[in-house]
Order: sequence, then structure tokens, then C-alpha cells
Amino acid sequence: MRAAKQLQLDPAERQAARRLHNDVTSHLSEAGLIAGSFLQGSFARKTMLSPLHDVDKVVTLRSGLAPIRPVDIMRRIESALHGRVTGPL
Repeated sequence: MRAAKQLQLDPAERQAARRLHNDVTSHLSEAGLIAGSFLQGSFARKTMLSPLHDVDKVVTLRSGLAPIRPVDIMRRIESALHGRVTGPL
């Protein structure tokens, strides 16, 4: 019973994590950087322990970004999110 209780996130905490996931996806899509994204890990499987410390997110980059160096893609991602997303990244 105790383990099951630890797997239950506060609804506000779950909603905040989903909002952050959606906001990040939206900003990266609008910047033309990603083709899609999905949640992975314990949050996606609903096996995370409370309190929530991180959410694993996978993004698939647009194919047109292939010739760009990874460090430059990371700079573009940082730029797309800077000042637009509230909460921990």
C-alpha cells in the first residue's frame, strides 16, 4: 500500500509536468526544430515516485537539421525556450 501511495502524484504536480511538456513541444515546433516529441521514462509509465524530480522527454528533430552540428542544434533549442517556458527544464 505504501508503494502505491508513493506512485500517486499530486494532481497539480502531474498537470504542471504535462503543461511543461506541451509548452516545450509547442515552442520547439514553432521554431521549426522538431518533427515530434513524446514522454518516456517513469512519468510516461506512471511509475514515478513522489515528489517528481524530472520528466524524460524525447524529441525527434526535423530531417533538415541533419547537417547542423549537435552543439548548434542545442543552442537553437536553448534559444527557442529561453524566456518562454516557466518551471524547471
